[in-house]
Amino acid sequence: MMKLFMLYVNRTDYSKTLFITFVYIIKTSDTLILTKISNIQCQLLPEKALFFPENRMLVISDLHIGKIGFFRKNGIPLPATSVLTTIEKLQKVVEVYSPDTVLFLGDLFHTFDDSLWSFFSEVISKILHRTGIILVSGNHDVFPNEKYEVIGIKVCDVFIWNNLCFSHEPQEDEGALFYNIAGHIHPAVRISSRGKQNLRLPCFCIGKSRSLLPSFGHFTGSHTITPHKDDNIFVIGEGAIFSV
Repeated sequence: MMKLFMLYVNRTDYSKTLFITFVYIIKTSDTLILTKISNIQCQLLPEKALFFPENRMLVISDLHIGKIGFFRKNGIPLPATSVLTTIEKLQKVVEVYSPDTVLFLGDLFHTFDDSLWSFFSEVISKILHRTGIILVSGNHDVFPNEKYEVIGIKVCDVFIWNNLCFSHEPQEDEGALFYNIAGHIHPAVRISSRGKQNLRLPCFCIGKSRSLLPSFGHFTGSHTITPHKDDNIFVIGEGAIFSV
């Protein structure tokens, strides 16, 4: 049964190059950006996560645990340690920000992998001693909800807090009652400098009616987006986050 309400799905591919005439950093520390989403204060983290100080909620999207193993089984040579990199980053960001809630915006796992599930369960059991965990289901979350719930992870189709609606896939309904925060797209932008360097960097895309979060996982890939004129773009690179 669908929990809360139906998702509006938009699966568009994007392409866009931004030409930088200036870059500036808005910061509360050396590496994070303090901003507001739908008039709610939040922090954009260089770990590619979102933190709301008001309720101490850490929002993370698209870990895709098991994606590397899936590609390796299909003959694509990728480093097996990538999943450890993702899990270690998850543990570190939880330790640093001490959230009351961790909200995963879908695609926690990429495919069935019982060996990785056992490892993940051990990590989650340690986090759950101090933090609640909620999973908004994504299109790659193939494990049954009961499997998550047994280890203490609550599962839903969308999550509502304040005037925000958190979903895996973006909702494009401009007349919606809630501001939408979503994952799924793995947004990135191409940036060209006056020196004709061209970079493709993951980003947060903060718009008037919805925001897109970058993928948290290592080796998850990204899609180049075309921002709307009113979107605010924050790119991530070299352990820092920049507004462009």
